[in-house]
Amino acid sequence: MVASGHAPCSDELRADGDFVQAWAGVSGLQFIMQATWTEARLRGHSVGELARWLSAAPAALLGLTGRKGELREGADADFVVWDPNELIHAPHADYHRLRGSPYANMSLHGFIEQTVVAGVPAFLHGAHTDTHCGAVLLTRRAHTASVSWGE
Repeated sequence: MVASGHAPCSDELRADGDFVQAWAGVSGLQFIMQATWTEARLRGHSVGELARWLSAAPAALLGLTGRKGELREGADADFVVWDPNELIHAPHADYHRLRGSPYANMSLHGFIEQTVVAGVPAFLHGAHTDTHCGAVLLTRRAHTASVSWGE
């Protein structure tokens, strides 16, 4: 599983789990797929492994297997349409709450053409569609499960 590197902060700044009100950590979560893929492909990893690290494993950790983290009938239709070989140049501040990003001005592999959340396009050609298609998945802090994902 791959996790983002958010800056540590006090409990007061965490806003009791309210992601909208909480102090932001390291900007650039929107580039985690491309940043991970850029390095993973150099090390011989596959797109399937990337999907497991960024989708199936986090879904399992949060107890959402069967609903999130896989493409199958009955699951939420959350996915991206992308070109894993196309280089992108990560901009400095696209959709950042705070200035600065570890990915600013880097070239990363993987152009995301479309992001679909619950079957509804949320981003298309690099722009937000202004469609509100997400939902709160957990109403309390998730308890981690003892799950093995392999390497």
